[in-house]
Amino acid sequence: MAKAAGRDDLVLIYFAEVEPAGTLAALEMVPLQVRNFQLIRPSQQDIRRMEQTLDRESRKFGAGVALNPGGRLAPSWNQAT
Repeated sequence: MAKAAGRDDLVLIYFAEVEPAGTLAALEMVPLQVRNFQLIRPSQQDIRRMEQTLDRESRKFGAGVALNPGGRLAPSWNQAT
C-alpha cells in the first residue's frame, strides 16, 4: 500500500494485470482510508484530492491519473506516435 502525501490515513491498493511476457497490461489504484484498523472508502473530496495530486505529479513523467466511474484511479501514459 502507498500513502498519500500529507495524509497518513489515506492509502492506495494497486491491482495490476501482467502479460505472460511480464509487461504491464493494466493498472488500477483503489483509494482507501485507514480508520480504527479498518479500510474504508474515503470521502469524494479525499478521492478527488488524491486524483489531482497523483495527476499533477505524474505529468512530470509524461503520464496522468484519472478517476474512473467505478471510483478507481487509472494511470495513462503518453504514447509516442
